[in-house]
Amino acid sequence: MFKGIEMSRWAVFFSLLTLSVGIALLFAIAVGAVQIELSKNGQPGMVLQRRWLIFALVLCMASALYALWSIIMRQLRAYRDSNARFDRRAVAFQKQTIEAHCILCVISRDGCIERVNANFHDAFGFEPGEIEGQSWQLLLDSQANTQICASVERSIAHGGAWTGELFLARKNGESMVANISLAPENLSDRPYERTLMLVTDITRNRMAERDHFLSTTLEELHDEIYVYEADTLHIRYLNRAARRRCGWTPETAKTQAISDTLPDFNVALFRKHTQPLLSGKKETVMIELTHPAGAVEVATRLTKGADGKKQFVSVLRDLAHRKEIEDAKIETVSMISHELRAPLTSMKGSLRLLQSGQLGALSEQAAQIVEIANKNSDRLLFIIGDILDLEKIRAGKMEMTLDEIDLVDVAHDAVELNGRYADGFNVAIETGALPQTAKSVGDHNRLVQVLTNLLTNAVKHSPESGTVRLGLSRDGDAWRFSVADDGPGIPEDKRHLIGRPFAQLAGADGQKREGTGLGLSIVKKILRKHGAKLYFDSKVGGGTAFYFSLPDRGCGAPLGHIANGEAHAKVVPLEAAAAQGRG
Repeated sequence: MFKGIEMSRWAVFFSLLTLSVGIALLFAIAVGAVQIELSKNGQPGMVLQRRWLIFALVLCMASALYALWSIIMRQLRAYRDSNARFDRRAVAFQKQTIEAHCILCVISRDGCIERVNANFHDAFGFEPGEIEGQSWQLLLDSQANTQICASVERSIAHGGAWTGELFLARKNGESMVANISLAPENLSDRPYERTLMLVTDITRNRMAERDHFLSTTLEELHDEIYVYEADTLHIRYLNRAARRRCGWTPETAKTQAISDTLPDFNVALFRKHTQPLLSGKKETVMIELTHPAGAVEVATRLTKGADGKKQFVSVLRDLAHRKEIEDAKIETVSMISHELRAPLTSMKGSLRLLQSGQLGALSEQAAQIVEIANKNSDRLLFIIGDILDLEKIRAGKMEMTLDEIDLVDVAHDAVELNGRYADGFNVAIETGALPQTAKSVGDHNRLVQVLTNLLTNAVKHSPESGTVRLGLSRDGDAWRFSVADDGPGIPEDKRHLIGRPFAQLAGADGQKREGTGLGLSIVKKILRKHGAKLYFDSKVGGGTAFYFSLPDRGCGAPLGHIANGEAHAKVVPLEAAAAQGRG
């Protein structure tokens, strides 16, 4: 009956004792019943025997029930103990699995790292004992979303579960795209004290997704795309157009460096060219190169890859088609300008002949009309000339000879050419004390054109009987030109428009002056050919001054080395003013 069932020794003893007593009573009752049958007066004996029989049966049933209860309880205890042993083995197996295959970090409720496993050291590069005791936020990358970080912080502080992606940083600064799972370590006999952070590195997955995006989005572009590491120049990706130029397959391209794209690639010059990107001074650098297949323009930006490494992205455009379009545009503009200049010149000659009185005296009203027509013809000729000059400069077709010149002669010629123009506005042009000589390198006629534009602008914005001041002075190892007026100044909200083509600005007094709106744009481009920049300083109600500097050949300064205007606190480069307006 009890085979295969384990019972305690006391339960077996009491069960057997009770069963023995019950069997003995049943035997005694049976013997007594035989004696009663042999007796003649059996009535009282039968009642007594029946009571003992009931008692014996109850005793046997009780012993059987007790034995059954003992067996069931024993089985329940054995089952519970077996489950407990299984749970302990499962927990131990789970811990061993986590330790062996997962990146584990145990974080206290105050956010400090208590323990990490060996996989953590391998993944993040920390030595044993180096990270323990530090805040978990030490692991965050600069790209990490602040809102997500705050959510993780709350989960750690309150023992909540959390799952999501987060940018983490290795010890060497490389970024890791990680899938994070937070789970509180709950112990039945203790309150919540720590959180288990399981980290899965999915950086390769994200890089694979990025590569897939590049291959599907950039592959068909007509422009050539080059993506390569900023430190090693090792190529990460070339699109189809770039591979076609280099003659590489996708597999071959990933084994090359950007320096392998040209036989005479100068790494030192390239590093110098891209240094403004690394220093943060520029967002994009551009250069035109002569490739064996033709002229190209290369625009390069600095970005960060999915793995956190800095990388350059260069976009190469073939200039052959653009050059054809620019040449066609210049030819068209030149033809139109020539066709317009001829009749305008004839009209202007006729108007001057009328004004001279050789064809008879004009009435006062007719003379005014002829004067208006004469001014408008001058304006049209200026517009045609400016448009032609601007298009020539844009296409690189403007002839410019850089010779050793005397800037004092440039100043005198500019004043002489614009003296009568200033007289028409009742404005005087003063040069002040010019140096005896100021040797530099440049194109004399183009620099006169620059000063002419600045002087005429200053004259137009000067009050009647005002003065425009042309200055030439030493600025370190350079010569600094300045043109200043006493006009109304330039409003703050209009300064970013200075130098834009066809931008005609009203002064702070609200009045617009005549002009094509192309002058300063041409000035900027001419100065750029000389390695110089145009600066300005303006005060509402206090006038405006424009500056530019050219190298002093007497000091042996190389061409293009100019003063940056930092000594003049309010002097602003036109490029900076334009950037401020866009921002």
